[in-house]
Amino acid sequence: MLKPKIGKEIYFFFFAIVCFIIGFVIFSFRKYNSLFFIICSQIYFIIFGSINLLYTIKSRNSHLKKKIKGFLINEILVAVGYYILAIIYPFLFNFVENTSIEQMLYFHLWDSLTVHFFCWKIYLYFAKRNNRKYKREMNYVQWKEHFLDKYSEMGEFKKDTKRKLAHFYPAIIIIGCYFLGEVLESFTIIYGIDSQSFSKYWQLAIAIHFLWMINIADLFRLNKFEKLGKFATRWFDNSLRPTELDTFAQGSIMILSWIPFFLADIQILLAIVLISSISDGITSIIGIKFGKTIIRGTTKKLEGTIAGTITTYLIVIFINLFLPFQGLINLELQIIALSAAIGFALVDIFSRKITDNFLNPIVTGSILWILLLIFQSF
Repeated sequence: MLKPKIGKEIYFFFFAIVCFIIGFVIFSFRKYNSLFFIICSQIYFIIFGSINLLYTIKSRNSHLKKKIKGFLINEILVAVGYYILAIIYPFLFNFVENTSIEQMLYFHLWDSLTVHFFCWKIYLYFAKRNNRKYKREMNYVQWKEHFLDKYSEMGEFKKDTKRKLAHFYPAIIIIGCYFLGEVLESFTIIYGIDSQSFSKYWQLAIAIHFLWMINIADLFRLNKFEKLGKFATRWFDNSLRPTELDTFAQGSIMILSWIPFFLADIQILLAIVLISSISDGITSIIGIKFGKTIIRGTTKKLEGTIAGTITTYLIVIFINLFLPFQGLINLELQIIALSAAIGFALVDIFSRKITDNFLNPIVTGSILWILLLIFQSF
């Protein structure tokens, strides 16, 4: 029977305790407002961006990146996304008037992100032990062969449907956080936390934690695959497609594309999250199952694009039914919904090197935000 050895892991626990003591002391004295926790989190984001950029630079001469230029561009966008997150991070809770509440929100974001690091260290320790115990050790070349065989057996439609469902997890939780904030406001307001603060905190925390989970796993998959355990490899079994085997999974770049819209109205954030998950999923599924007309220069099907475009229009209308856009008449709403749908279609038809998982939220969200500001200004 294999017994775990106490090694370097113990130092991470001590380091975690020291970090929490420092953080709790600063939080308790409330001397530095939110500045300490904001800067610490920004450092995390800059480090992650730099790690991704360093990997991209080191692997830029690989055969696949020379052959498929989109790999390099999309990996650079992941790094840029982290830097943008670091820039806008101090402004995410500007709407909170109570500085004590603002400090508490930034503190808990920082401490949860700190815990995330150590959870990964613990996971890797047990993954290594269990891989040896159950003789699951496999290098990445072997796993890719296993993945491609399994993908071929399952079929593109079934596999892609399963993969698209994985994109729903963060979206469902982020949308659920909004409604949870509304339901619990009578309780949270006792502690000075309104529904907007509650929802925004949990939406942001969950988005960043999903981002880190996917991105860290990607970096290990591409560099130190043997360190990953059964949970991570199963996740990749269900969420990757063959074209992503030598680059980052689409989940991280999709979540990074949502980040700027945490500064926008909640309707816009919910709309782009739904468009990323539902419209993109329907485009892919309809295209594979029923598509016959190939869009020139791509492998995409026109039928899928049409289905995704209609879905995007309906999502904007649906959002307005349950959470109306402020100050819009019906004509303006129709213009906004149609414009977002057209933006989705243009991205799906013309995007080549940059993944539509990044462009769709950015383009449709920007259209919604700009038009909403224009119409609300009159």
